[in-house]
Amino acid sequence: MRLNASAIALSALLLAAPPATIDVYMIGDSTMADRPDPNNPERGWGQLLPQFFDEQVAIHNFAVNGRSTKSFIDEGKWSAVLGKLKTGDYVFIQFGHNDEKAEDSTRFTNPQTTFRRNLERFVADARSKGATPVLFTPIVRRKWNAQGNLEDTHGAYPQAVRDVATNLGVPLVDLQPLTERLVRDAGLEGSKRLYVWLAPGESKMYPDGHRDDTHLSAFGATSVARLAATALRRMSLPLGQHVRIASDTPAQRAEIPLWSGAAPGALGDASEDRPAITPFPATALATRASIVIFPGGGYEHLATEKEGTQVAHWLNGLGITAFVVRYRLGPRYHYPVMMWDAQRAVRFVRSNAARWNLDPSRIGVMGFSAGGHMASIAGTHFDAGQRASQDTIERVGSRPDFMILAYPVITMNASFAHGGSRRNLLGDNPPDSLVRLMSNETQVTRDTPPTFIVATTDDATVPVQNSLAFYDALRAAGVPAELHIFESGHHGFGLAPKDPVLSTWLSQCEVWLRRHGWAR
Repeated sequence: MRLNASAIALSALLLAAPPATIDVYMIGDSTMADRPDPNNPERGWGQLLPQFFDEQVAIHNFAVNGRSTKSFIDEGKWSAVLGKLKTGDYVFIQFGHNDEKAEDSTRFTNPQTTFRRNLERFVADARSKGATPVLFTPIVRRKWNAQGNLEDTHGAYPQAVRDVATNLGVPLVDLQPLTERLVRDAGLEGSKRLYVWLAPGESKMYPDGHRDDTHLSAFGATSVARLAATALRRMSLPLGQHVRIASDTPAQRAEIPLWSGAAPGALGDASEDRPAITPFPATALATRASIVIFPGGGYEHLATEKEGTQVAHWLNGLGITAFVVRYRLGPRYHYPVMMWDAQRAVRFVRSNAARWNLDPSRIGVMGFSAGGHMASIAGTHFDAGQRASQDTIERVGSRPDFMILAYPVITMNASFAHGGSRRNLLGDNPPDSLVRLMSNETQVTRDTPPTFIVATTDDATVPVQNSLAFYDALRAAGVPAELHIFESGHHGFGLAPKDPVLSTWLSQCEVWLRRHGWAR
């Protein structure tokens, strides 16, 4: 059979077209909702969920503060979502917190009658559009009694959700027991970090401090989103194939603290106070080169799977041993803590090079978004070693031998800084001297290591001027540098596995690494 030119062109277009997007619509209350105000320390877990899915999934969060199943319907919010649904979509449904408010007739529902009927309506309406509903039980409140036991506050509502799921054959993510275990494991004091507990002066929105046992912090929302994503991955839903979250692999269990004792400036002894590094050794055709990876996340959370684990496996394929760093974050921490973690990570790998059969003179850093700022800190704020210290690791030089920066945050200059990264790193009103110090385009010298940079022109999150300014500074200092700017591509593309154009940055980076002898 012979194809005419039009048919051939159409076939080429179909082959080159990106895969169809899977749309996920979220409906629920404040524990799920987005918080667009950067000054608001609260986060809904739905706001942090997108980082746990690949680029083929688009999440649309329609959850609203203070809504119950009744008010969500009565105010027309469900009709608005229903009008958007089509075959193949998903609807995530989580209510209960506000349905419980018996004193408010505009929101209260009876768990045995109206609450169930409303859930059943959501399910039936979604299915009528060809969408797949998924029910979620409400997350727990942090309510400890005098005996140190976590108390239930939801009564019959979670069981009503379970009953509807069973009766109608709806997929269920039972967040109540999952979050109960999360809070119990964190303990009475540690669980405060999951919710919005703030000391005076810690938040611009709450200058006198705040104690909230219902709404989640960024750390808490990320933790709950991870629980939800993990549960979805274990289901038989096609959507589960698109979850991208670190599994409990031997490499993950091999996480190593960067400091043997308390880290400098530590504010506690929880996991977020103890920065760590996870090795991914190259087992085949190893080059003895290594790269320390800093995932991004606006200095607020870490996209560890997409910008850490996946990247480490790619580097392993080039014969490079990789190390993924879990560094400390704002708003709990600010400068210079993050700089200490960046420097320590390089020193840690260099001082332990023999342990993984590595060449201590071929250690690079790689960072994505705010992680790119961490990597560029390592490449511009370093010392040559031989420091006076009882800690032998601290005596080792912290200068990396090369850098790879993907859509990096570089500057803290307000004109084109990423506002969230600047605020989380430097606080609300940093002095000009600190802004300049942490604007790494101003810190480049001839000793800054060779650098590879990739970014996109239309990045709406971290302006491309960050990459351009750093590249110009490298050239002015005579530092070998390579810059790749793509016309388009969303921020946070990682390895861009679904984009046939953007993903070519990997082959360009591989060529650069091989040219310098760092990859096989």
